[in-house]
Amino acid sequence: MSVQPSTASLPDPDARIGRTVHLLGTLITFRATAADTGGAFSLVEAVTAPGQGTPAHVQREDAEAFHVLEGSFDFRIGGRPFAADLAASTTFPKACRTASAIRATRRPAC
Repeated sequence: MSVQPSTASLPDPDARIGRTVHLLGTLITFRATAADTGGAFSLVEAVTAPGQGTPAHVQREDAEAFHVLEGSFDFRIGGRPFAADLAASTTFPKACRTASAIRATRRPAC
């Protein structure tokens, strides 16, 4: 797997497909962008190190959905915390304030 350094802004959205970047302890591979889905969603594969996660942010251009393949995530949506374990799925609507973190595990979560 090729890892690219993270940048503040990525090139043309079409150039992101298949590209992997390292961001805040997470390896993110773009599978589809908002441009690909008419603004409905983006699809990324993320492998996150234990104790790492996304700081609070607002997805202004698309919704977020998560499906946990390994490990466990702690999410926060609109200030409310909740846990997502193996095989859990969740969706965050567009323009919603969210954050995620990995509970202490021995393996990365994805």
